[in-house]
Amino acid sequence: MLIVLWLLLVRDFIVGEANVLPRIVNGKLADQRQFPYAVQVEAGNNRTVLCGGSIIANDWVLTAGHCTENATWVTLYYGSVWTKHYPLMTLEAKTHVFQHPQFRSVSGDIINDIALIRTEWVEFSDRIQSIALPTEPKYGYNNYVGQWATVAGWGQLHDHGSGSVRLFWATLKVLDVSVCRRRYGNKLVGLLCAQSGDAQSTCYGDSGGPLVLNGENKLIGVFAFLSYLGCEVGDPVGFSDVSRYLGWIRSVSGIGNN
Repeated sequence: MLIVLWLLLVRDFIVGEANVLPRIVNGKLADQRQFPYAVQVEAGNNRTVLCGGSIIANDWVLTAGHCTENATWVTLYYGSVWTKHYPLMTLEAKTHVFQHPQFRSVSGDIINDIALIRTEWVEFSDRIQSIALPTEPKYGYNNYVGQWATVAGWGQLHDHGSGSVRLFWATLKVLDVSVCRRRYGNKLVGLLCAQSGDAQSTCYGDSGGPLVLNGENKLIGVFAFLSYLGCEVGDPVGFSDVSRYLGWIRSVSGIGNN
C-alpha cells in the first residue's frame, strides 16, 4: 500500500527525544478559543510522540490508536494554541488508554485507528470545551461526501520543517472513500477520505487530531494517515470515521450522542 504511515517511520522532532507524527500545510493560524476541544497528546515509553486529540467529555479524549501504541504514559495539554503550553495531567497508559480492540498495525496497514483516553475530570471554560459526536448512522455510517470540514493541529507546515509552535487549521472536502482506495489500496475500512482544492493538508504531527463538520460542529473524523509522498503534493488524506465507532465509544466511555 502507498499509505505513508510516516507515522511509523517517525521523524525526530527537535525537542528532546520526541517524534512528530502527521501536521498542517498552508493552513491558517488558530485564534485562542477557536478550537477549545483540541488537545495535544504526548505519549511514550523510552521515546515520545506528539499527536492531537479531541475532548468529547469532561473526562474523555478521543485520538488515534497509533498515537498511543506501546505507550506507558500519556500527557495531555489543554486550553492553549501554543504547543505543549499547559500540561494538565500525566496518566498511566494501561489504566487510562483504551485502543479499539481490533486496532492493528501490521505491514504498513493500520486498521481501526482510534483510541480513547480516560482523563481526570476537567472543568470546562471558554478555552476548554467538548466537541459533539456525530449522530447515530442509520446504515452503519454517515455519508459526508461533498461536505467541507475543518482540521486543526500543531504539525509541520511543510514536508521538511519542524513542528509548529502554534495551532493551525485548514478546510478539507470529504471525498468518496474510493478515491483513497484507488490511491492507497483496497484495505481501507472505517475511514473518511478528504482533500483540499488549494494545497491545504494535514502533515507530520497532526495524527489523532479532529476533523469537524462545518456548519454542524460535530466531530466526524480522527486523522489517521497521509501519502508517502508527503504533505505538499496535495494527495487525499485519511481519517477514522467516528460515526462507525459510536457503539464502541459508548460501550467504553458511556458517552452517547450529543
